[in-house]
Amino acid sequence: MKSPWISALRSVALTVPDLAAAEIFYTQTWGLVLAEKSQGVAYFRGSGHDHHLLALHEAAGTPQLRLVTLRARSAKALEEIAQAAQAAGGVVERTGAALDPAGGHVVVIRDPDGRRLE
Repeated sequence: MKSPWISALRSVALTVPDLAAAEIFYTQTWGLVLAEKSQGVAYFRGSGHDHHLLALHEAAGTPQLRLVTLRARSAKALEEIAQAAQAAGGVVERTGAALDPAGGHVVVIRDPDGRRLE
């Protein structure tokens, strides 16, 4: 059954201790193309039309999953997702304009285990 709210996985963000090494790995191993790079963050494009599908954030310590971004079908779906997340134990941190270069509108949610989703 298809989700009434989500149409696709939009992007994933990871933290990496060595941005230069990670850039080499993701471009040479997976064939991703560097879309933009600024202040310790590199955005990589695949073959789709999105600004990026992978964002690497340089940060000391253990590499982590930083963010999962899902594509909502509509603005109404974003509202319904926010309500459903709260009802299921999630926390809505903010709604409004996206802060990354891809743009758009977002609902930023923490799941019950603290993972960040948009």
